[in-house]
Amino acid sequence: MSQLATPELVRILTEDSADYLQEALQVAFDELKIRGESLPDDSEVAGASHEEIANAYKHRETKCRDCGGKLRYAALQSGAEVVLSFFDTHELRYLEVDVCVSCKKVTLRADMESEV
Repeated sequence: MSQLATPELVRILTEDSADYLQEALQVAFDELKIRGESLPDDSEVAGASHEEIANAYKHRETKCRDCGGKLRYAALQSGAEVVLSFFDTHELRYLEVDVCVSCKKVTLRADMESEV
């Protein structure tokens, strides 16, 4: 891992994480820290662990439905993460955001798996 370029380490921790053992992901994550680098801002949502980040990337679309451009995963924050409140069930869910780097379209969706 120490001989890989930083963009390759980021790709391993995000897009290709399903291809690696958890131990390898930890080594890649540690290597980024040694270099004084971190995952892109869109991956550092609410202090998530590298495993949580990898899982978020694995279960989302990576291409814009409109233009086919690459999507970046993000979260809305204003002092705290934005949460959806369903009035009928009093259920709270995180709001997830994808931003297309090509057409700049922003897509919002509810994370119906994680509990707040």
